[in-house]
Amino acid sequence: GGRAVGQRVRGQRVDVEEQISMCTVCGGDEVDPDGDALLLCDGSAADGSPCPRTYHMRCLSPPLAAVPEGEWLCPSCAAVAPA
Repeated sequence: GGRAVGQRVRGQRVDVEEQISMCTVCGGDEVDPDGDALLLCDGSAADGSPCPRTYHMRCLSPPLAAVPEGEWLCPSCAAVAPA
């Protein structure tokens, strides 16, 4: 589901070893000084590998107030996702 760096998801810590841990928009690292979570996209790249994009909730347009429930797609993956 919606995942954020350093947060527990479904009882397990998110594995960020294979994820880029810098915001795609601002380039900031895992958690900004205000505690804004860095969301990890649940989508897939064209080659089937996990989407590498990550976003601070405040850097999205519109910004998110909370980590989404369920699957979350970054703006790029959402734009190409089947309807």
